[in-house]
Amino acid sequence: MESHSRTPSILNTAAVALFAVLLIAAITFSGVSDVALTRIFLILAFGVGSVIVLVEIVPNKSRKRKALLIGLLGLILLGFDRLLIAAHSETATSLVLYLTALRELHWRPLLVGIITGTLVSSASALAIIRRRRLVENAKSEVKILTPLNDRNVGWRETVCGSVSLPEGDVQVLVEFPDGWWHLQSPVEVRGYSWSCRCEFGETGKYGHAYDVIALLGTSLKAEQYEHLPENVVRSNVVTVKRNSNEDFIDCPDVQLHQTRINDKNMITDLVKVCLVRCNPHITATEGDDRQYVDFDFWFLNLCLFPVSIESVLGSITFRKETSAEAILLAWNPILESKVAALNRPFRSDGRFNIRHFLAPHDVTTVASGSDKSEFKFHDLNIMITGGGVAGVRLAIPDFVFKGKPWIANAECDFIFASIAEAEAKIRELETANESLKSELNRLNRGASDHTERPETE
Repeated sequence: MESHSRTPSILNTAAVALFAVLLIAAITFSGVSDVALTRIFLILAFGVGSVIVLVEIVPNKSRKRKALLIGLLGLILLGFDRLLIAAHSETATSLVLYLTALRELHWRPLLVGIITGTLVSSASALAIIRRRRLVENAKSEVKILTPLNDRNVGWRETVCGSVSLPEGDVQVLVEFPDGWWHLQSPVEVRGYSWSCRCEFGETGKYGHAYDVIALLGTSLKAEQYEHLPENVVRSNVVTVKRNSNEDFIDCPDVQLHQTRINDKNMITDLVKVCLVRCNPHITATEGDDRQYVDFDFWFLNLCLFPVSIESVLGSITFRKETSAEAILLAWNPILESKVAALNRPFRSDGRFNIRHFLAPHDVTTVASGSDKSEFKFHDLNIMITGGGVAGVRLAIPDFVFKGKPWIANAECDFIFASIAEAEAKIRELETANESLKSELNRLNRGASDHTERPETE
Protein backbone atom coordinates (compact mmCIF):
# COMPACT_ATOMS: atom_id res chain seq x y z
CA MET A 1 0.00 0.00 0.00
CA GLU A 2 1.22 3.53 -0.81
CA SER A 3 2.31 5.83 1.96
CA HIS A 4 0.40 9.08 2.16
CA SER A 5 2.58 10.92 4.67
CA ARG A 6 4.00 13.26 2.04
CA THR A 7 5.18 16.79 2.72
CA PRO A 8 5.36 18.53 -0.67
CA SER A 9 5.69 22.01 0.82
CA ILE A 10 8.85 21.06 2.77
CA LEU A 11 10.36 19.36 -0.27
CA ASN A 12 9.68 22.38 -2.47
CA THR A 13 11.22 24.72 0.11
CA ALA A 14 14.29 22.48 0.41
CA ALA A 15 14.67 22.50 -3.39
CA VAL A 16 14.59 26.31 -3.50
CA ALA A 17 17.13 26.50 -0.66
CA LEU A 18 19.40 23.97 -2.42
CA PHE A 19 19.22 26.02 -5.64
CA ALA A 20 20.31 29.15 -3.72
CA VAL A 21 23.18 27.30 -2.00
CA LEU A 22 24.45 25.93 -5.35
CA LEU A 23 24.47 29.42 -6.86
CA ILE A 24 26.34 30.79 -3.82
CA ALA A 25 28.87 27.95 -4.13
CA ALA A 26 29.38 28.71 -7.83
CA ILE A 27 30.04 32.37 -7.07
CA THR A 28 32.41 31.42 -4.25
CA PHE A 29 34.56 29.06 -6.36
CA SER A 30 34.60 31.56 -9.20
CA GLY A 31 36.34 33.91 -6.76
CA VAL A 32 39.18 31.43 -6.29
CA SER A 33 39.55 30.94 -10.06
CA ASP A 34 38.31 27.34 -9.95
CA VAL A 35 36.35 27.26 -13.21
CA ALA A 36 35.77 23.48 -13.14
CA LEU A 37 34.04 23.47 -9.76
CA THR A 38 32.14 26.62 -10.70
CA ARG A 39 30.71 24.91 -13.76
CA ILE A 40 29.86 21.77 -11.78
CA PHE A 41 27.82 23.83 -9.32
CA LEU A 42 26.17 25.74 -12.18
CA ILE A 43 25.13 22.44 -13.83
CA LEU A 44 23.74 21.18 -10.51
CA ALA A 45 21.90 24.47 -10.04
CA PHE A 46 20.40 24.11 -13.52
CA GLY A 47 19.16 20.60 -12.68
CA VAL A 48 17.57 21.66 -9.40
CA GLY A 49 16.08 24.78 -11.03
CA SER A 50 14.53 22.65 -13.80
CA VAL A 51 12.88 20.40 -11.21
CA ILE A 52 11.49 23.46 -9.41
CA VAL A 53 10.06 24.78 -12.71
CA LEU A 54 8.44 21.44 -13.57
CA VAL A 55 7.04 20.58 -10.14
CA GLU A 56 6.35 23.85 -8.33
CA ILE A 57 6.22 26.92 -10.55
CA VAL A 58 4.19 25.56 -13.51
CA PRO A 59 2.92 22.10 -12.47
CA ASN A 60 -0.22 22.22 -14.65
CA LYS A 61 0.95 24.37 -17.56
CA SER A 62 1.67 23.28 -21.11
CA ARG A 63 4.87 21.53 -22.15
CA LYS A 64 5.85 24.48 -24.32
CA ARG A 65 5.76 26.87 -21.39
CA LYS A 66 7.78 24.49 -19.23
CA ALA A 67 10.38 24.08 -21.97
CA LEU A 68 10.53 27.86 -22.46
CA LEU A 69 11.14 28.51 -18.76
CA ILE A 70 13.79 25.78 -18.51
CA GLY A 71 15.52 27.16 -21.61
CA LEU A 72 15.43 30.66 -20.13
CA LEU A 73 17.00 29.33 -16.92
CA GLY A 74 19.73 27.61 -18.95
CA LEU A 75 20.49 30.82 -20.87
CA ILE A 76 20.79 32.79 -17.62
CA LEU A 77 23.21 30.26 -16.10
CA LEU A 78 25.13 30.05 -19.38
CA GLY A 79 25.47 33.81 -19.41
CA PHE A 80 26.72 33.69 -15.83
CA ASP A 81 29.32 31.10 -16.87
CA ARG A 82 30.46 33.29 -19.79
CA LEU A 83 30.78 36.21 -17.40
CA LEU A 84 33.04 34.19 -15.12
CA ILE A 85 35.25 33.17 -18.06
CA ALA A 86 35.48 36.81 -19.12
CA ALA A 87 36.39 37.73 -15.54
CA HIS A 88 39.61 35.73 -15.85
CA SER A 89 40.61 37.21 -19.20
CA GLU A 90 42.90 40.21 -19.78
CA THR A 91 39.88 42.40 -20.70
CA ALA A 92 38.29 42.12 -17.26
CA THR A 93 41.05 43.25 -14.92
CA SER A 94 38.73 45.13 -12.59
CA LEU A 95 36.49 42.09 -12.07
CA VAL A 96 39.54 39.89 -11.46
CA LEU A 97 40.78 42.34 -8.82
CA TYR A 98 37.34 42.30 -7.24
CA LEU A 99 37.27 38.50 -7.09
CA THR A 100 40.84 38.49 -5.72
CA ALA A 101 39.71 40.83 -2.96
CA LEU A 102 36.94 38.37 -2.11
CA ARG A 103 39.58 35.75 -1.29
CA GLU A 104 41.01 38.01 1.42
CA LEU A 105 37.67 38.35 3.23
CA HIS A 106 36.97 36.63 6.57
CA TRP A 107 34.85 33.77 5.31
CA ARG A 108 33.78 32.27 8.67
CA PRO A 109 31.36 35.07 9.70
CA LEU A 110 30.35 35.42 6.07
CA LEU A 111 29.41 31.73 5.83
CA VAL A 112 27.52 31.98 9.13
CA GLY A 113 25.56 34.89 7.66
CA ILE A 114 24.87 32.98 4.43
CA ILE A 115 23.65 29.89 6.31
CA THR A 116 21.51 32.03 8.63
CA GLY A 117 20.01 33.88 5.65
CA THR A 118 19.32 30.58 3.87
CA LEU A 119 17.51 29.18 6.93
CA VAL A 120 15.45 32.36 7.37
CA SER A 121 14.58 32.41 3.65
CA SER A 122 13.61 28.73 3.77
CA ALA A 123 11.37 29.29 6.81
CA SER A 124 9.71 32.28 5.11
CA ALA A 125 9.18 30.34 1.87
CA LEU A 126 7.72 27.42 3.84
CA ALA A 127 5.24 29.74 5.58
CA ILE A 128 4.24 31.35 2.28
CA ILE A 129 3.75 27.98 0.57
CA ARG A 130 1.69 26.62 3.47
CA ARG A 131 -0.54 29.68 3.44
CA ARG A 132 -0.99 29.44 -0.31
CA ARG A 133 -2.01 25.78 -0.01
CA LEU A 134 -4.50 26.66 2.72
CA VAL A 135 -6.04 29.37 0.53
CA GLU A 136 -6.25 27.02 -2.47
CA ASN A 137 -7.87 24.27 -0.38
CA ALA A 138 -10.37 26.76 1.06
CA LYS A 139 -11.48 27.70 -2.47
CA SER A 140 -11.52 24.11 -3.78
CA GLU A 141 -14.61 21.95 -3.38
CA VAL A 142 -15.92 18.71 -4.84
CA LYS A 143 -19.42 17.28 -4.30
CA ILE A 144 -21.35 14.09 -5.07
CA LEU A 145 -24.85 14.94 -6.36
CA THR A 146 -26.15 11.55 -7.50
CA PRO A 147 -26.92 8.94 -6.33
CA LEU A 148 -28.47 10.23 -3.12
CA ASN A 149 -27.70 8.80 0.31
CA ASP A 150 -29.28 5.40 1.14
CA ARG A 151 -30.32 4.85 -2.48
CA ASN A 152 -30.47 1.36 -3.98
CA VAL A 153 -28.02 0.66 -6.80
CA GLY A 154 -27.07 -2.20 -9.10
CA TRP A 155 -23.67 -3.66 -9.77
CA ARG A 156 -22.67 -0.67 -11.89
CA GLU A 157 -23.95 2.86 -11.47
CA THR A 158 -22.89 6.28 -12.72
CA VAL A 159 -21.92 8.68 -9.94
CA CYS A 160 -22.21 12.38 -10.79
CA GLY A 161 -21.13 15.52 -9.02
CA SER A 162 -19.78 19.05 -9.25
CA VAL A 163 -16.39 20.69 -8.78
CA SER A 164 -15.65 24.31 -7.88
CA LEU A 165 -12.77 24.64 -10.37
CA PRO A 166 -13.61 24.19 -14.07
CA GLU A 167 -12.03 21.11 -15.62
CA GLY A 168 -10.56 20.18 -12.21
CA ASP A 169 -9.18 16.67 -11.74
CA VAL A 170 -11.38 14.30 -9.70
CA GLN A 171 -10.94 10.73 -8.48
CA VAL A 172 -13.73 8.54 -7.09
CA LEU A 173 -13.36 5.64 -4.64
CA VAL A 174 -15.84 3.04 -3.36
CA GLU A 175 -15.38 1.36 0.01
CA PHE A 176 -16.14 -2.37 -0.23
CA PRO A 177 -17.46 -4.44 2.72
CA ASP A 178 -13.87 -5.58 3.45
CA GLY A 179 -13.00 -2.00 4.49
CA TRP A 180 -10.72 -1.20 1.54
CA TRP A 181 -11.29 1.79 -0.76
CA HIS A 182 -11.21 0.83 -4.46
CA LEU A 183 -10.25 3.42 -7.06
CA GLN A 184 -12.85 3.61 -9.83
CA SER A 185 -12.59 4.22 -13.57
CA PRO A 186 -11.31 7.60 -14.83
CA VAL A 187 -13.66 10.49 -14.14
CA GLU A 188 -15.08 12.50 -17.04
CA VAL A 189 -15.09 16.23 -16.22
CA ARG A 190 -17.06 18.75 -18.29
CA GLY A 191 -16.78 22.28 -16.98
CA TYR A 192 -17.99 22.28 -13.39
CA SER A 193 -19.60 18.81 -13.62
CA TRP A 194 -18.16 15.31 -13.50
CA SER A 195 -19.35 11.73 -13.84
CA CYS A 196 -17.80 8.34 -13.14
CA ARG A 197 -18.90 4.78 -13.88
CA CYS A 198 -18.53 2.89 -10.56
CA GLU A 199 -18.67 -0.79 -9.63
CA PHE A 200 -20.19 -1.86 -6.32
CA GLY A 201 -18.74 -5.24 -5.39
CA GLU A 202 -18.37 -8.29 -7.55
CA THR A 203 -20.68 -9.69 -10.21
CA GLY A 204 -23.62 -11.59 -8.76
CA LYS A 205 -23.04 -10.49 -5.16
CA TYR A 206 -25.49 -7.99 -3.68
CA GLY A 207 -27.05 -7.10 -0.34
CA HIS A 208 -24.19 -4.97 1.03
CA ALA A 209 -23.80 -1.25 1.68
CA TYR A 210 -21.02 0.78 0.03
CA ASP A 211 -19.55 4.22 0.75
CA VAL A 212 -18.63 6.52 -2.15
CA ILE A 213 -16.28 9.51 -1.94
CA ALA A 214 -14.71 11.90 -4.46
CA LEU A 215 -11.24 13.46 -4.08
CA LEU A 216 -9.87 16.51 -5.83
CA GLY A 217 -6.69 15.86 -7.81
CA THR A 218 -4.96 12.81 -9.30
CA SER A 219 -2.59 11.84 -6.50
CA LEU A 220 -3.85 8.25 -6.11
CA LYS A 221 -2.18 5.65 -8.32
CA ALA A 222 -2.81 2.27 -6.63
CA GLU A 223 -5.99 0.23 -7.21
CA GLN A 224 -7.04 0.10 -3.55
CA TYR A 225 -6.30 1.81 -0.22
CA GLU A 226 -6.91 0.87 3.37
CA HIS A 227 -6.88 4.53 4.48
CA LEU A 228 -7.57 7.68 2.48
CA PRO A 229 -4.99 10.50 2.35
CA GLU A 230 -5.55 13.43 4.68
CA ASN A 231 -3.98 16.21 2.61
CA VAL A 232 -6.57 16.31 -0.21
CA VAL A 233 -9.94 17.99 -0.70
CA ARG A 234 -12.78 15.51 -0.11
CA SER A 235 -16.45 15.38 -1.00
CA ASN A 236 -19.34 14.29 1.15
CA VAL A 237 -19.52 10.52 1.73
CA VAL A 238 -22.58 8.87 0.16
CA THR A 239 -23.76 5.45 1.35
CA VAL A 240 -25.65 3.29 -1.16
CA LYS A 241 -27.13 -0.19 -0.95
CA ARG A 242 -26.72 -2.76 -3.69
CA ASN A 243 -29.96 -4.70 -3.90
CA SER A 244 -29.64 -6.33 -7.33
CA ASN A 245 -27.45 -7.04 -10.32
CA GLU A 246 -27.57 -4.42 -13.02
CA ASP A 247 -28.37 -6.89 -15.80
CA PHE A 248 -31.13 -8.80 -14.00
CA ILE A 249 -34.54 -8.43 -15.72
CA ASP A 250 -37.54 -10.64 -15.00
CA CYS A 251 -38.66 -11.20 -18.58
CA PRO A 252 -39.75 -14.45 -20.28
CA ASP A 253 -38.79 -13.21 -23.76
CA VAL A 254 -35.05 -13.85 -24.17
CA GLN A 255 -34.62 -11.47 -27.11
CA LEU A 256 -36.58 -8.72 -25.39
CA HIS A 257 -34.58 -9.39 -22.24
CA GLN A 258 -31.28 -8.89 -24.09
CA THR A 259 -32.58 -5.79 -25.88
CA ARG A 260 -33.50 -4.19 -22.60
CA ILE A 261 -30.03 -5.03 -21.19
CA ASN A 262 -28.42 -3.42 -24.24
CA ASP A 263 -30.65 -0.37 -23.88
CA LYS A 264 -29.14 0.35 -20.46
CA ASN A 265 -25.78 0.96 -22.10
CA MET A 266 -27.30 3.10 -24.85
CA ILE A 267 -29.57 5.54 -23.02
CA THR A 268 -27.67 8.51 -24.44
CA ASP A 269 -28.32 7.25 -27.98
CA LEU A 270 -31.91 6.10 -27.45
CA VAL A 271 -33.31 9.16 -25.68
CA LYS A 272 -33.33 11.69 -28.49
CA VAL A 273 -33.83 15.42 -28.18
CA CYS A 274 -36.15 16.45 -31.01
CA LEU A 275 -36.64 20.18 -30.49
CA VAL A 276 -35.13 22.98 -28.42
CA ARG A 277 -36.81 26.38 -28.38
CA CYS A 278 -35.43 29.57 -26.84
CA ASN A 279 -37.95 31.97 -25.27
CA PRO A 280 -36.33 35.15 -23.90
CA HIS A 281 -38.31 37.07 -21.26
CA ILE A 282 -36.10 40.12 -21.07
CA THR A 283 -35.94 43.85 -21.61
CA ALA A 284 -32.94 46.13 -21.91
CA THR A 285 -33.53 47.50 -18.40
CA GLU A 286 -30.89 46.40 -15.91
CA GLY A 287 -31.50 45.37 -12.32
CA ASP A 288 -34.71 43.37 -12.82
CA ASP A 289 -33.96 39.89 -11.48
CA ARG A 290 -37.22 38.58 -12.94
CA GLN A 291 -35.70 38.67 -16.42
CA TYR A 292 -34.82 35.23 -17.70
CA VAL A 293 -34.52 32.97 -20.73
CA ASP A 294 -36.54 29.76 -21.04
CA PHE A 295 -35.27 26.77 -23.02
CA ASP A 296 -38.05 24.31 -23.91
CA PHE A 297 -36.84 20.76 -24.65
CA TRP A 298 -38.90 18.01 -26.35
CA PHE A 299 -37.49 14.46 -26.42
CA LEU A 300 -38.40 10.96 -27.54
CA ASN A 301 -37.72 7.81 -25.48
CA LEU A 302 -36.78 4.75 -27.54
CA CYS A 303 -35.60 2.67 -24.54
CA LEU A 304 -37.66 -0.32 -23.41
CA PHE A 305 -37.87 1.08 -19.87
CA PRO A 306 -39.23 4.42 -18.57
CA VAL A 307 -36.80 7.34 -18.29
CA SER A 308 -36.91 10.59 -16.34
CA ILE A 309 -35.20 13.97 -16.49
CA GLU A 310 -34.42 14.82 -12.86
CA SER A 311 -31.57 17.32 -12.64
CA VAL A 312 -29.48 19.83 -14.55
CA LEU A 313 -25.85 20.79 -13.87
CA GLY A 314 -23.32 23.13 -15.37
CA SER A 315 -23.66 26.46 -17.15
CA ILE A 316 -24.75 28.19 -20.37
CA THR A 317 -22.75 30.65 -22.46
CA PHE A 318 -23.98 33.33 -24.87
CA ARG A 319 -22.35 34.53 -28.09
CA LYS A 320 -23.59 37.52 -30.06
CA GLU A 321 -23.57 37.21 -33.83
CA THR A 322 -21.00 39.99 -34.11
CA SER A 323 -18.65 38.54 -31.47
CA ALA A 324 -16.07 35.79 -31.83
CA GLU A 325 -16.12 34.78 -28.17
CA ALA A 326 -18.91 33.53 -25.91
CA ILE A 327 -19.51 34.93 -22.42
CA LEU A 328 -20.38 32.79 -19.41
CA LEU A 329 -23.81 33.71 -18.04
CA ALA A 330 -23.79 34.28 -14.31
CA TRP A 331 -26.01 32.19 -12.03
CA ASN A 332 -27.03 28.60 -12.70
CA PRO A 333 -29.81 27.21 -14.91
CA ILE A 334 -32.83 25.71 -13.14
CA LEU A 335 -34.90 22.70 -14.21
CA GLU A 336 -38.56 23.72 -14.30
CA SER A 337 -41.79 22.11 -15.51
CA LYS A 338 -40.36 18.60 -15.46
CA VAL A 339 -43.62 16.74 -14.69
CA ALA A 340 -44.01 15.83 -18.36
CA ALA A 341 -40.43 14.47 -18.37
CA LEU A 342 -40.84 11.91 -15.55
CA ASN A 343 -41.27 8.16 -16.14
CA ARG A 344 -41.74 8.50 -19.89
CA PRO A 345 -42.40 4.99 -21.27
CA PHE A 346 -41.12 3.40 -24.45
CA ARG A 347 -41.87 5.33 -27.67
CA SER A 348 -43.41 8.26 -25.85
CA ASP A 349 -42.40 11.88 -25.93
CA GLY A 350 -41.54 14.11 -22.99
CA ARG A 351 -40.84 17.77 -22.42
CA PHE A 352 -39.24 19.97 -19.80
CA ASN A 353 -38.12 23.54 -19.36
CA ILE A 354 -34.78 24.98 -18.26
CA ARG A 355 -34.98 28.53 -16.94
CA HIS A 356 -31.90 30.73 -16.71
CA PHE A 357 -32.37 33.93 -14.71
CA LEU A 358 -30.09 36.69 -15.96
CA ALA A 359 -27.78 38.70 -13.76
CA PRO A 360 -28.16 42.49 -14.16
CA HIS A 361 -24.91 42.79 -16.13
CA ASP A 362 -26.02 40.03 -18.57
CA VAL A 363 -29.44 41.49 -19.38
CA THR A 364 -28.27 44.22 -21.77
CA THR A 365 -25.87 41.85 -23.56
CA VAL A 366 -28.53 39.21 -24.21
CA ALA A 367 -31.22 41.76 -25.07
CA SER A 368 -29.02 43.52 -27.63
CA GLY A 369 -28.11 40.28 -29.43
CA SER A 370 -29.81 39.51 -32.72
CA ASP A 371 -31.94 36.44 -33.43
CA LYS A 372 -28.81 34.75 -34.83
CA SER A 373 -27.01 35.02 -31.49
CA GLU A 374 -26.27 31.65 -29.89
CA PHE A 375 -26.85 30.12 -26.46
CA LYS A 376 -24.20 27.40 -26.15
CA PHE A 377 -24.69 24.19 -24.14
CA HIS A 378 -21.13 22.79 -24.11
CA ASP A 379 -20.98 22.85 -20.29
CA LEU A 380 -24.67 22.05 -19.66
CA ASN A 381 -25.33 18.55 -18.30
CA ILE A 382 -28.96 17.38 -18.28
CA MET A 383 -29.05 14.14 -16.30
CA ILE A 384 -31.43 11.34 -17.29
CA THR A 385 -32.24 8.23 -15.24
CA GLY A 386 -34.01 4.97 -15.97
CA GLY A 387 -33.73 1.19 -15.79
CA GLY A 388 -31.53 1.34 -12.70
CA VAL A 389 -28.98 3.57 -14.46
CA ALA A 390 -28.65 6.95 -12.76
CA GLY A 391 -27.13 10.17 -13.94
CA VAL A 392 -26.49 9.59 -17.67
CA ARG A 393 -25.97 12.80 -19.63
CA LEU A 394 -28.67 13.54 -22.18
CA ALA A 395 -27.32 14.16 -25.68
CA ILE A 396 -28.27 17.75 -26.49
CA PRO A 397 -27.34 20.11 -29.34
CA ASP A 398 -24.26 22.27 -28.96
CA PHE A 399 -26.27 25.49 -29.22
CA VAL A 400 -29.63 27.04 -30.05
CA PHE A 401 -30.24 30.37 -31.80
CA LYS A 402 -31.90 33.13 -29.83
CA GLY A 403 -34.62 33.57 -32.43
CA LYS A 404 -34.84 30.16 -34.12
CA PRO A 405 -35.59 26.71 -32.63
CA TRP A 406 -33.23 23.78 -33.05
CA ILE A 407 -34.95 20.87 -34.83
CA ALA A 408 -33.67 17.28 -35.11
CA ASN A 409 -33.78 15.11 -38.22
CA ALA A 410 -36.70 13.11 -39.62
CA GLU A 411 -36.77 10.39 -36.95
CA CYS A 412 -38.67 12.78 -34.66
CA ASP A 413 -41.30 13.87 -37.22
CA PHE A 414 -44.23 12.35 -35.35
CA ILE A 415 -43.13 14.25 -32.23
CA PHE A 416 -43.47 17.46 -34.19
CA ALA A 417 -46.99 16.38 -35.11
CA SER A 418 -47.70 15.91 -31.42
CA ILE A 419 -46.26 19.35 -30.68
CA ALA A 420 -48.36 20.92 -33.44
CA GLU A 421 -51.47 19.18 -32.10
CA ALA A 422 -50.78 20.47 -28.59
CA GLU A 423 -50.20 24.00 -29.85
CA ALA A 424 -53.40 23.86 -31.91
CA LYS A 425 -55.30 22.76 -28.81
CA ILE A 426 -53.81 25.66 -26.87
CA ARG A 427 -54.89 28.12 -29.58
CA GLU A 428 -58.38 26.59 -29.58
CA LEU A 429 -58.64 27.01 -25.81
CA GLU A 430 -57.38 30.59 -26.05
CA THR A 431 -60.05 31.37 -28.68
CA ALA A 432 -62.76 29.81 -26.52
CA ASN A 433 -61.49 31.77 -23.54
CA GLU A 434 -61.70 35.03 -25.48
CA SER A 435 -65.26 34.17 -26.55
CA LEU A 436 -66.26 33.50 -22.94
CA LYS A 437 -64.70 36.80 -21.86
CA SER A 438 -66.66 38.69 -24.57
CA GLU A 439 -69.93 37.01 -23.56
CA LEU A 440 -69.28 37.74 -19.88
CA ASN A 441 -68.55 41.40 -20.63
CA ARG A 442 -71.80 41.67 -22.64
CA LEU A 443 -73.82 40.19 -19.78
CA ASN A 444 -72.16 42.53 -17.29
CA ARG A 445 -72.99 45.55 -19.44
CA GLY A 446 -76.62 44.40 -19.74
CA ALA A 447 -76.91 43.94 -15.99
CA SER A 448 -75.41 47.39 -15.42
CA ASP A 449 -77.84 49.05 -17.86
CA HIS A 450 -80.79 47.33 -16.19
CA THR A 451 -79.68 48.55 -12.76
CA GLU A 452 -79.21 52.18 -13.85
CA ARG A 453 -82.58 52.43 -15.82
CA PRO A 454 -85.28 54.18 -13.64
CA GLU A 455 -88.38 52.18 -12.88
CA THR A 456 -91.76 53.43 -14.32
CA GLU A 457 -95.02 52.97 -12.51
